Amino acid sequence: MVILQEVKVSVCISIYNGEQFIRNCLDSVVCQTLKEIEIVLVNNGSTDLSLEIMNEYKKKYPNIIRVYSQEDKGLAQGRQTGIDNARGQFVTFLDADDFVSEDAYEKMYDSAVKHNVDIVECMTLRDNKIIHSKYEGVKRTSEILKDYFLNGDIPSMIWLRLYNRSLFINPVMPNMYVNNEDIFAFPCLLHVAKNIYYLKEQLHYYSIDNEQSVMKEVNNKTSNEDKIIHNRVKTLYVVKHLKIFIGKNYIDKNYLKEFNAFTARTILNFCMNEFKSLSIDDSIKIASEKTNSNLNDLKSSFKSLKHFNKFIQKSINYLGFKKTVFLYRTTKGLFTTLKV
Repeated sequence: MVILQEVKVSVCISIYNGEQFIRNCLDSVVCQTLKEIEIVLVNNGSTDLSLEIMNEYKKKYPNIIRVYSQEDKGLAQGRQTGIDNARGQFVTFLDADDFVSEDAYEKMYDSAVKHNVDIVECMTLRDNKIIHSKYEGVKRTSEILKDYFLNGDIPSMIWLRLYNRSLFINPVMPNMYVNNEDIFAFPCLLHVAKNIYYLKEQLHYYSIDNEQSVMKEVNNKTSNEDKIIHNRVKTLYVVKHLKIFIGKNYIDKNYLKEFNAFTARTILNFCMNEFKSLSIDDSIKIASEKTNSNLNDLKSSFKSLKHFNKFIQKSINYLGFKKTVFLYRTTKGLFTTLKV
């Protein structure tokens, strides 16, 4: 039996109606070459056979699997329950429709110890394409966070990494029903960590087959638009979440330019959504209010965003923010196909 202090890695898996995929996921974890491991399963209000399958695996692997059940609180709070019950030196996450190579956590744990880092990032395979960060070796997380805020091209998926459990002393997850928890949690983890190691090996496999996945449900155009808008509005709360967690004074002192770019990108991403029941003026008003932002103060940030193509940047320069949003939403196909 694994003794408490010997647990090196806790794998937290929040599951909502994953009966079609969970066996493949769990099979990849129970056979890990790293033996000092535990698997924390959270049944997040499933209505299918997920809980039965979890208990089946718990019975088969009683020394490494623990199961917790709760009402559906969203992925963020599902992950939080996993964190709250994790006992390992390091914590990682896995989605029920994904899986890992059998040596994934041994390689990531050994890298964390060898390089004395708080976070280790590997690479993932998605739709036959390797997804990874542009960095290599050991980096200071403060520099990564600055780049994350400024450019917006760093993968935020928290299941891509292994984390020292001490990083979770203060909750990094938003205390609300939200499924895009990565954009809330990852910057917080970068803030409290000191360094990160980029392990340039593909150890994770991302599944795109789950038609009931939370993000596809949110983005499904046949869904009620009010529900879609409600979920999109929640993404705006990330600005407030980070200001509270990191501290507004700390941000103003160390990341003012970069965080302004992050805020402008968050607002622009929201306003670019073409909601039939939400006018452009309403979108801009909501985005401004929820992020507590003065759009005039962010004017230069809108013009310098690297996340959007040059055509949009030039449009903002010449037409302004509101007119660019209007132009984009009325000629969306043009903006998304132009490579200028």
